[in-house]
Amino acid sequence: HPKVVENLPGLTGDSGGWVNMSFDLTAYAGQDVLLAFRYITDWAVVYPGWYVDNVYVDGTLISDGSSTDPFMDITEILPINNNFTVTFVGMKERGRGNQYKVHTMSLSDVTEEGIFELNKVLSWSDKAVMLVTFDAPEGFTGYADYDYDFTYTNAGPKK
Repeated sequence: HPKVVENLPGLTGDSGGWVNMSFDLTAYAGQDVLLAFRYITDWAVVYPGWYVDNVYVDGTLISDGSSTDPFMDITEILPINNNFTVTFVGMKERGRGNQYKVHTMSLSDVTEEGIFELNKVLSWSDKAVMLVTFDAPEGFTGYADYDYDFTYTNAGPKK
């Protein structure tokens, strides 16, 4: 269970109730400190989770446990580079079945040459499908938001 081992030392088992813990952060005095809580388990263990309550830093109450509002997702502090792969599947209906052309590109391929290659597939097609795949870093299991815009231009009938 590499992810669990990577994050040791840690807590294990069921405490049966609340456990008070404190950590000496004086070595970090005057520095910005990122305080994070992570719950990691392996696929052989199922516990109901954990509860974090009454978090104080230097005598200041950060959270009384009644709300998650004071907390942020780690990706808000340490963003993940959201790389995507976009695959376009162009389809053309033929009497004996459909024909397909596929063009796959990463965001770094959105260049003049990349757009030219994509345009060849799309202009050939009667219909097209766009598939967007998040190229997640290893171990990342969250979601990645993305937006896209299309501009449709029709040059009119061919002469």
